[in-house]
Amino acid sequence: MNDEVLDRLMVSELATQTESAMAIKKEERAAFLEINRREVVWLRKEKVEVQRGGEFEVGMMRDIEVDDET
Repeated sequence: MNDEVLDRLMVSELATQTESAMAIKKEERAAFLEINRREVVWLRKEKVEVQRGGEFEVGMMRDIEVDDET
């Protein structure tokens, strides 16, 4: 094998490895974001309490105005 062919092969292998690594990182990032999204949804559900006696108790995660006279 001459040097030029060997150089092309090395560059090709390197490019393939880089593409593969980038694809894996992209999948990991998507999974990480999905886990965080689910966590935020769960926390919001925990913070916002269920309706009690006609009034809502509002958690810190929501900006809901409550009319105390109803």
